Amino acid sequence: MNQPSNIVILPLFHRLPLTTAGVALSKRTLDLDVARFRDLLPRCSAIFLMGLTESASPADFEWNVAFWSAFTRDAQIGNPIDIASVAMSAAAPQGQRSAEYTTVANFLLESRLQLWWRNPTNITGVNAGIASGALGLRLSS
Repeated sequence: MNQPSNIVILPLFHRLPLTTAGVALSKRTLDLDVARFRDLLPRCSAIFLMGLTESASPADFEWNVAFWSAFTRDAQIGNPIDIASVAMSAAAPQGQRSAEYTTVANFLLESRLQLWWRNPTNITGVNAGIASGALGLRLSS
């Protein structure tokens, strides 16, 4: 007997061209409007990121998706929380899946997502890459 999966996959972006600011660890950001994420996050036991990085040197370009979460929009913390503990890069040409983020105390009613990308530590100069990302949500049983 097959049981339905408790994992929901939300596509975030596909083959999105990104260019860094040229300074090590200087993030550029893009807010992602994913209403279904806001609806599902309070019902989750874990979230994770799946991504593919193309047309970039693994050592020169990295990205991640972060989220803000609070009871209301007015009460959100000052800095978002990175979903993947290790940023995505072209180090895995087949794509990557992050470890699950499981701090359920941060899975509150009002939430939003933000893509960020940058040059890693000690890397300067403008670098570019193409990123594709999807968010996995493990629903509580």
